[in-house]
Amino acid sequence: GFDYHLFTPENTENMPIVIVFHGFGDTNNLLTYRTAVEWAEPENQTVRPCYIVGPSIPDDMYFDPNGRKTVIDEIMNVIHNLEKDGKIDPSRIYVMGNSFGGVASIETAERYPDGIAGVLALCPDLNYADEAKRDLPKIKDIPIWFLHAENDGTISSEESKKAFKSLQDAGAQN
Repeated sequence: GFDYHLFTPENTENMPIVIVFHGFGDTNNLLTYRTAVEWAEPENQTVRPCYIVGPSIPDDMYFDPNGRKTVIDEIMNVIHNLEKDGKIDPSRIYVMGNSFGGVASIETAERYPDGIAGVLALCPDLNYADEAKRDLPKIKDIPIWFLHAENDGTISSEESKKAFKSLQDAGAQN
């Protein structure tokens, strides 16, 4: 039900992978989406070689919690197939995204808490994802960074602060 782009590093065996979820409305901009593309730049691949998978998710699918679950499961199937082929190091699966991509990143970790090594949630739009906020204790042991501008005019930074506090209250150390 959606497309994805996969960047393959020079060394193709036992490598980390970064899942990069785009924000709502960015479906057609994925190849110019700096958050994803920057990982593939030669200077970054020299320092941090990795696979990058960027799903291109239609807005109606993204807005629906069940649609996001479907996307997450399908992306994890792609990763598990790469893992079976010896391409991916299963202990180095990272996920990141902004806005709805931040929500999808958190939900990916919640859905696969034993399979995600770290999360970078950029201004996650958690006010649209009650189920993600409820399940935060599932990811208390996964390193997670919230990055959110205090003066964000689209998504209140209070959402990230509340999520951060929930994780701390659940015992998160990282």
